[in-house]
Amino acid sequence: MLISSSHFQASLANHTSPRTRGFTLIELLVVIAIMAIITTILLLRQQQFDSSILLRSLAYSAALSIRQAQTYGVSVQGESASGSTVFASAYGAYFSSGTPTSYFLFADTNSSGQYDSGDKIVQTFTLGPGYTITNFCAGSQCSSNRTITSLTVIFSRPNPDACFATNLDSGACVPGEYSSASIQFSSQGGSTRSVTISPTGEIAVGIVGS
Repeated sequence: MLISSSHFQASLANHTSPRTRGFTLIELLVVIAIMAIITTILLLRQQQFDSSILLRSLAYSAALSIRQAQTYGVSVQGESASGSTVFASAYGAYFSSGTPTSYFLFADTNSSGQYDSGDKIVQTFTLGPGYTITNFCAGSQCSSNRTITSLTVIFSRPNPDACFATNLDSGACVPGEYSSASIQFSSQGGSTRSVTISPTGEIAVGIVGS
C-alpha cells in the first residue's frame, strides 16, 4: 500500500509537534488577584513604617523644643514687649487639648509661674497631617482618670529643673509637686510615642507602654 508524501508529512507533524496550551481567563484573574494582594500588603507595611519613623522624629522634635525652653530659661534671653526688651524670669512649653495639633514655647514675662494670657508666645510648633497630641499628664494624674486640658512645663532661671502645672492647679507651679510630666503623640495608624520630663530637667523619648 502506497502512502502519499502529503499524508506522511501530516501524520509526522501530528506526532512530533506538541500541542501548545495558553492561560485561561480564570488563571489570569487568580494571578492578578494574588499580585494585587501582595502589593497592597507591602504598601501598607511601608506606610506603617514611614508613619512610625515620622512619629519618632516628631517626638524627638518636641523633646528638643522643651530643651530649647530649658536653655532659654537658664540663660538671659530678652523678649520684645510693648516697645521695650523684657528679660523673662522663666520659659516654658504649653500643651492644650484645645489645640491637639500644635503647642508653643512661651516667655513668662509676668512671672506668674505658669502660662497665661499675659505671657508672650515665642514660637509655635505645628504637627504634621495625621499626627496629634492625644494625652498629657503630670505625676499621679498619669495613672488616674482625671481630665487634664492643659499642661505647662516651665524652667526658671537660674535652675535647669523643670516645674509642672496643669489646669487642675489653682496657681503657679510648685517645684517638686509632681514626679514627672508626660506628653503622648499619636499617628493615624495607631502608633504612639511619649516625651517624659523629670523634675531634674531630664527629657526622654519612649514608646507608650514600654
